[in-house]
Amino acid sequence: MLVAAHKQYWQTDDETIAELAGAFAALVIEAGLPGSGHTQPDHPMLDWLSNYLPTETVEQLNSVRDAARGSVSAEAQPPEMIRELRPISPSSTATNISNWWMLIPILGLVGRGVLLGRRAPA
Repeated sequence: MLVAAHKQYWQTDDETIAELAGAFAALVIEAGLPGSGHTQPDHPMLDWLSNYLPTETVEQLNSVRDAARGSVSAEAQPPEMIRELRPISPSSTATNISNWWMLIPILGLVGRGVLLGRRAPA
């Protein structure tokens, strides 16, 4: 409901938004952010919620958001370039090519279905 109010799909009064925001913030402060959709730490709805929450709650919520973001050290960052490319072995390519013949019966069945489907009902 908060996402709908934030996106202005749901028009409601500020008191209702404040009540829902308080309940949502209390749950997030207690249980943390699961990290998907509107519960990602950088979701704009969470910034918007701060307009409807007391300062102390906003500070607690921001602490949870900061913890959910975590810190990434320079060593833990993903590489900018993939360096572990391996060539495809000829045997795996041969196996993939030799199995293409299994498509022939499937295409035959599909073709037969198309032809039978075009006939007028008896």
